[in-house]
Amino acid sequence: MFPSFAVQDGFNSMPVGVANPYMVSAMPFSTVDQSVIDNLGISSAESWMFAFRDPHRCLLYYDPNNRTWSYNGVQDNGSTTVTLLANSDLDIFDAWNFNTGVLQHGTKLYTGIVKNGRGAGSRFTIANRLQKITITGLPASTSCTLTFQVLVNDELYTYTMNATSDPSGLWTNPFSNGLNIGNAPPMAQLSTFHFKLVGINQAITAGNIQLGAANVPGFKQYSLAQFDQLSQVVEKLRFSSLNLMFSNTAQELYKGGFAFGRQVPSNLDPFTIASGGFDLWANKPEAVRLGLKNGIMTFYKSTDMADWEFLDIGDPADNGSGGGNYEIDADQDYLMIGMSQPALLERGGYISVFTNVEYKHNNVWFPLVKPGHTRRIFEDALEIVSGVPAVHENPFHIKDIFNWIGKHKGQIQETISQGASAFGGARAEGYANYANRFLDTWFK
Repeated sequence: MFPSFAVQDGFNSMPVGVANPYMVSAMPFSTVDQSVIDNLGISSAESWMFAFRDPHRCLLYYDPNNRTWSYNGVQDNGSTTVTLLANSDLDIFDAWNFNTGVLQHGTKLYTGIVKNGRGAGSRFTIANRLQKITITGLPASTSCTLTFQVLVNDELYTYTMNATSDPSGLWTNPFSNGLNIGNAPPMAQLSTFHFKLVGINQAITAGNIQLGAANVPGFKQYSLAQFDQLSQVVEKLRFSSLNLMFSNTAQELYKGGFAFGRQVPSNLDPFTIASGGFDLWANKPEAVRLGLKNGIMTFYKSTDMADWEFLDIGDPADNGSGGGNYEIDADQDYLMIGMSQPALLERGGYISVFTNVEYKHNNVWFPLVKPGHTRRIFEDALEIVSGVPAVHENPFHIKDIFNWIGKHKGQIQETISQGASAFGGARAEGYANYANRFLDTWFK
């Protein structure tokens, strides 16, 4: 791991907590022995992973294997028990808590919120048309109609689902049964999306609302490692760095295939990218293409000082839900890696996400540090880092970066000297001289 660091907000920068949490997950590959398109439009030969600078949604990747699971909607007060009159507003969930089956989204699935445009101010949850909604606490053996909305890119569509509850008051329906209203496309044309529940025409008494899947594929969405625990005490957070990596652990004979990595503008939807297929996006001029034998890694390249602004991550007083949402229409870029491998290969590997975060909190047990990196230095660093290659094969990314440092040593040394002058004093000057001598020794 890398040492944690903090960036000064200004001339009176306050101490913050710092950490570099990391996440490692086994990459799920399709077990299909030929290249086929699954029911969500994803090829069995392709893999997709995305990393975001938001603790509520930090890692997103596609799992082509059939999984069964369920999550209970949890309200702002922490309760998963719902009692509502007929046709009440069902936009009541900040998160979904794991209930049964596999941990498709970890222990907690956070909702996203739209800042501007259609659906602004509402909370939406990731899902696909093969997944389902289950509601308990409804009147027994009664026809029930659920209205829900689906957000696809910046388009908002409305659907209804109708079914009869069973004698215990349980009602369940897959999204694929949704009937389109107005200009909404048929549900069969959709794959993965964000949804929100609008209302149901019957009262719910001491029931639960569940999002689930029964033996279907889909995206996995994870919050930052152990964030569901820390969100109770952390008030603001920012990412100082973000790295996404795939390590190819297949046997040497089966390490074939290709990959590409890139930093993606926020206006591109990751679900649309995955549905478009590897060839479409690997041939974009922004994509850096590599053979997959040695794996691939990429890191986030900041383009503006606004990238280091603190995020409000929710109210720590929301003891149950954890509070806070990720921004579906966020302004910041995100990272992605796409891979294509012959489906007959015995594929294997791991996804790794490495971060450096700073946070403000209200807990005396968490240590604080005084930020040691001025914003002025980071403004100069933005210019330098703009030329650093951001996509590499795993064993060579350090070598690639060192080669780049050697070519730009003079500019780096000038920035170090300017930073020392900004700090002032013999100590800062001494550190600068030491760093510049190091560069002269190792990067001739």
